[in-house]
Amino acid sequence: MNTASLAVSHHGSFAYEILFGEDFRGLQDKLSENSFRLRQRRVLIVSDGNVLPLYGNALSESLAPLAKEVVQYAFIPGEEHKQLDALSGLYAFLIDHRFDRHDLLIALGGGVVGDMCGFAAASYLRGVDYIQIP
Repeated sequence: MNTASLAVSHHGSFAYEILFGEDFRGLQDKLSENSFRLRQRRVLIVSDGNVLPLYGNALSESLAPLAKEVVQYAFIPGEEHKQLDALSGLYAFLIDHRFDRHDLLIALGGGVVGDMCGFAAASYLRGVDYIQIP
């Protein structure tokens, strides 16, 4: 697994770490560090109906030993489904399953999934941690 950092500067500066790999092992190693406190957190893997069946269980199995709980949620695939109704379904799932600000969302897939999950993470309870796996 290779890593790179992306420095961002806008009213202060911070950096995002980017991991490059062929599977989820590097992510598992990174998230097992104490700074992520996954044993105390629930993880929601957000994807679409095309990607989740292919990679969702592998990612869930990779994270299950590290996290308090791992749950999956799928959008209907396609750009035409990037709308408020789909987003409200994700909010309802988060509320029904009592996710809180200390939990973690993981977008598994790019495009619509990344946009929807990222927006939900930024706006749910004034912000929830978020990881993008395109």
